Amino acid sequence: RDGMRNAVVAKIAAFAATTYEDVLARMKGPKLRTHFEKGWPAVAEWQALYFHGVTQWHASHDHLAAHEYGLQVGRLAVANDKLSALVKLARTAPADVLDRYTSMHKEVAAAHAVAAKDNDTAYNERVPG
Repeated sequence: RDGMRNAVVAKIAAFAATTYEDVLARMKGPKLRTHFEKGWPAVAEWQALYFHGVTQWHASHDHLAAHEYGLQVGRLAVANDKLSALVKLARTAPADVLDRYTSMHKEVAAAHAVAAKDNDTAYNERVPG
């Protein structure tokens, strides 16, 4: 983060996610498909999922600060879903990469559980689906 606001980090992460999605689509296209080793498209997919999760994680912090608890829970749910899918897909990733993905997923899952419980017991705000 390096002192950047969560909204800025979320925007940068969202741009990274869409860039990786574009890279993945181009890698799978007929013009480039044969120019990459078969493992590279998986890496692009992993990174797209990771940065989608990071986007939602950082955006959730701004909702918490604004006392928008339902929106916070919704963002954390999306982040948790993206990172959960990532950890399942990236089983063949190098150990240090998989550790980073798993660590982020655990952090988000724990925050989601706490935020959902707080919203259910205290705030009762609608959570977008």
